[in-house]
Amino acid sequence: MSIDLSSYNIEFDYTLIPMGSRYWITNAKVGSRYLSQYVTGTDTIKYIKITPMGENLIEGYDSIELAGVKFLIIISDSNHNQIKLTKDEFQSIMNRCSVWVIRNPFDRFISGVIQKTKQFFEELHHAYHNPSTLDWTKCELCPGISSHSSYPIDYTFLFENYKLINTERVSKNDIITIKWFSIWKDFCYELFTDVLKYNVVNRSFTGDIHTQPYLYKSHMLFNELNILHHLEIIDIKDLDSRNDLFELELGKAEFEKIKLRLREWYSKTPAKHKAKRSLLGDNNRPDYGIVTRTEKEYVNFIRESNNMFKNIEVKELTDYFKDSAMYSMEMVTYLMLLKNKLPQ
Repeated sequence: MSIDLSSYNIEFDYTLIPMGSRYWITNAKVGSRYLSQYVTGTDTIKYIKITPMGENLIEGYDSIELAGVKFLIIISDSNHNQIKLTKDEFQSIMNRCSVWVIRNPFDRFISGVIQKTKQFFEELHHAYHNPSTLDWTKCELCPGISSHSSYPIDYTFLFENYKLINTERVSKNDIITIKWFSIWKDFCYELFTDVLKYNVVNRSFTGDIHTQPYLYKSHMLFNELNILHHLEIIDIKDLDSRNDLFELELGKAEFEKIKLRLREWYSKTPAKHKAKRSLLGDNNRPDYGIVTRTEKEYVNFIRESNNMFKNIEVKELTDYFKDSAMYSMEMVTYLMLLKNKLPQ
């Protein structure tokens, strides 16, 4: 299967994580935050964005050509400062890539939907509490979807209790918690049904960096750059069992040093507990004192913080994912990259 790039506004977005003297490739919702904790030295994380362009080159930037279409290369560092590179310099950086970390497309899609909806709801919440400058009824998840104000939802209860549910860890049996999640479930159902009803799923989710298909496109790009053959391709779920990869890139002594630093960073003592909460952006959470974590819990904790948005009801969109030819191609590519059998 091929893609006609001349008629498809295709973009490439991925991240290069410095790992020793080389780079690991990852994408949004594929462990980039987790892997960034292993960065050492003076090299910085690099964000790559490659977009199709017209016939006229933009002054000061180089381009590459894929399937007869010219693409603009924009590279930014971890401070979002743009780095100008020639085509040869870009190729040199890509030649230093050694590992490509991927994720099951279905899991990534669900995680991306959760993050996208979380950001949207926080925009609603902020606008609701700032009526003099913002109109929460005009916030949009995607173009054309702002009719949430007409949903049969008790928004007063939903917004007024959001901070409590999100920061205080109230009991799951608490009557406010039960009611909040009931309304939240209704809100998600109305919202996702609205998205599907107006047939803007592609605009909303294939255009968002957290949910857009990326495996097929990246496979095509890395093959064009002639680096695919030397990349170690690994599923994010297998990272914990591949200390050999980290030790190869960082050196065994440096890898052990980083693991020790991370354990101290996520210490169980009350004083360090505050630093951890600051990192996760929830300084209002009360201090619960010393907490004992297993090794598995420790790894999961530094990989991703859990919150109430994990409870989003996404059945309508998961059904869309399973029926979408575009995402089916993602799954085929995922299995192919991991050398598994293709689906029947």
